[in-house]
Amino acid sequence: MVKNFTAKDKVIVHLLEYYEKKDKYPQPAEVTQEGIAECIESKQNTVSYAVRTLVKEGVLHERTTRVVGKRQRRKGYFLTDQGVEKARKKREEMADERVKLNVDGEEKEVFVKDVNKYLNLNLSYIEILNRVENGGLELSVDETEKDMIKHLVQMPKPPVSDMAGTKEFKRWWEGDNSTLMLVEGEEGIGKTSLLTRFIKDMEGKTNLFYFKLQEWQTPRRFLDHLSKYLSKAGEHKLYSYLEASNRLDTKEVLSNLEIDLESFSSTLIVIEDVIEGSLAKDMIINILKILEKRSSLKMIISTPSDDLSMYIPKGTLERFKMEPEDGLTYDERLEEFFEISETDTSVIDSVLNTRLTSEEILALSYISVYRESVENNEVVDLEHVNKYTLKNLLQTPLFASTVDGRLIVHKIPRQRLLETMVYKDRLFLHGRAFKYYYNIPVRNAVESLECVYHAVQSRKLNKAADELELNGDKILSSGYSGSLIQILVGLDIAGSPERYGSIIGYFVAECYRIEGDLERSEKRFKALLKRTEDMGMKSKAHEGLGDIKAELGDYKEAGREYDKAGSILEKGEEGDESHLGRIYFKIAQLFNKKGNYTEAKEYLKRAIEILEDQRIYSLLTSSYFLLARIEKSRGKWEKALEHFKKGVDSWKKINESYQRVGRLHDIGSFYKVIRELSNAVKFLKETIETCEKFGYRYLKAQALLTLSECYLEEGEHEEAVDTAKEAKDIFTSLGKEDEQGYVHALFGQIYLKMNKEDKAEDHISRAISIYQKIGSSYSLGLAYFSMAKLQERKGNQQGIADNYRKALLSITSSGASEMAQKIKREMKTVPLSM
Repeated sequence: MVKNFTAKDKVIVHLLEYYEKKDKYPQPAEVTQEGIAECIESKQNTVSYAVRTLVKEGVLHERTTRVVGKRQRRKGYFLTDQGVEKARKKREEMADERVKLNVDGEEKEVFVKDVNKYLNLNLSYIEILNRVENGGLELSVDETEKDMIKHLVQMPKPPVSDMAGTKEFKRWWEGDNSTLMLVEGEEGIGKTSLLTRFIKDMEGKTNLFYFKLQEWQTPRRFLDHLSKYLSKAGEHKLYSYLEASNRLDTKEVLSNLEIDLESFSSTLIVIEDVIEGSLAKDMIINILKILEKRSSLKMIISTPSDDLSMYIPKGTLERFKMEPEDGLTYDERLEEFFEISETDTSVIDSVLNTRLTSEEILALSYISVYRESVENNEVVDLEHVNKYTLKNLLQTPLFASTVDGRLIVHKIPRQRLLETMVYKDRLFLHGRAFKYYYNIPVRNAVESLECVYHAVQSRKLNKAADELELNGDKILSSGYSGSLIQILVGLDIAGSPERYGSIIGYFVAECYRIEGDLERSEKRFKALLKRTEDMGMKSKAHEGLGDIKAELGDYKEAGREYDKAGSILEKGEEGDESHLGRIYFKIAQLFNKKGNYTEAKEYLKRAIEILEDQRIYSLLTSSYFLLARIEKSRGKWEKALEHFKKGVDSWKKINESYQRVGRLHDIGSFYKVIRELSNAVKFLKETIETCEKFGYRYLKAQALLTLSECYLEEGEHEEAVDTAKEAKDIFTSLGKEDEQGYVHALFGQIYLKMNKEDKAEDHISRAISIYQKIGSSYSLGLAYFSMAKLQERKGNQQGIADNYRKALLSITSSGASEMAQKIKREMKTVPLSM
């Protein structure tokens, strides 16, 4: 049965959506008792009792406020800091509840957080739970219809009246000649005003996405917002992929995005300030290639002066050259507003130095140090700054508020303020911004990232280290390693004996590893080992080096580094039990890859003991499945099945969607190992369908590969070939060379069974070439071993001898001693002149 959440639970989770809008004026009706009751589908007297109780408990506070569409003021309800923390935890509980769905005629049990992905909807968790009856989800037809959606991130409020140029934009929108409008014009010329006015005119007529690109923003930041926009319309593939990945694969991103966009009948995407130095520029240019194929999707890109047309596909581009609004440049608008006639300095300097009060300068400077828009209450809390200061500034061309009521400074004065800000003021303002983010009770990954940024900018490196120690793994797992490395890499921490130096050094190295810069990562980890006396950091550095070596296929060195990490943790000097469990599992994986099953089994048992105690179900599931495979390979079927069942029990407790799907593949794989091929095919097909639904293309290809192996064992050779080809196409599109090598090796086995030796030899040769190129000695040895077996069938004595020698050399160099012994035994059964 689904947990019965109380009215109080639903009230605070509902109000969480309005926490960051608490300073908006007027307030939406959804924060009043009447609005809350409607949204959570509850009686108003029930809500009335719930909010009064929550106010007494300190979870909510109430205040009388103006409400949209109401003449009289009403009482609105808002979460306190304590309430935010409680609401976020309660929302996580709701997300992890399981409900039964009917998907394509088949009943499935899925998490509440995954319902929208399965049904292509955009319901809140409360709406989903309200519709759950007797463990099932009931939806009416009209609820599946999708309204026009918008995602206007940090968009300034548009001008009230029409502007010259909007007619040209409307003509372009209604025409069929081009899918892209490139808006060019110098800074301050009025591009934003024109674009926001056009967006305002288009509301309700099409789906809308607006994003103002900052130079420091990585592709991940842009894609996170784009994926959230798509998920509002019930298209979740890109969103699911980003949730599951901490390293972006451009081909996977574009593939999932293209599928998400297929169902959009009408969409306008507006991206401002795409310039040559923008970190996300290349990703945006790639997206243009997708839009080229879809006339219903149109994009507007603005740029100050750089010519981006060289990147645009031919036939899709229309250009609009911005002329100064009403004949005025930004400098001229400043001169007119502030009544400046002549000045010896630049216009912006004259304004900042002679036309503003010290309080106005303070407010502008404070907002300028933020990389995101900021609540006006945070600015008003500055000493000597009040709401009248902000009101005056909002009348000037220097300052604006966004559509969600937050504050931003125009790019030109912001840049000038940051350039001229004295060091002492910079430290003070960034320090205050750090406190703003640090005081958010439960920070998400972006909030933690900004917390680290402002701590670094205010030279509070100990605070930056504290935040990394608390939430650094969350930042990395959310895919912001590229953003974090920008913040940390310039710090002078060499030789620093303090703990914060070690923590920052570790995250710099780990960021490089995740970003794929293994050489820099290795240097940083080695430097950390020399510098730090902190044993916990030493164990993490050794683990990082082990991960690098494992990725490079150097299993001997990887094992040595993991052993060093484990030795430190075993002494109990630093670290936690879960870390040691993870190390034991990694060591077991290496021994298994090298064929050293006795050692692998021993480390798995150690890992399982820890992981069970720590309730780390995903890794525990993998440990049980690997142990089951090893026991099966040793002929101990009963023990294998026992471990397999325990693994399935652990799998049922996993909450994270991607990990559940991955372990679903493991279940299918194990059924293949124990020759229960019908069950294997069933689970693998479910894995493939789920991956297709969520956009997990790499995981789908792995499942296809295993399914092909099942078909091979069942003697369904044509099906095996077709399935392997589908897997190979995905691996090729993603640039996964190691996996491509494995597919070619599998093709070799399939064609051997089909008595097509020439085709088999061709594919095994391709596998050998790939493994030689990437330096994967163990896989190369197995490919040579397969080639030797093929040459035996063909009766090629020299080919048998050459390939067995190469197989033995490659396998021995990889450290897989048991496999090397197996090859030697095989060689003795063949009469060769070695």
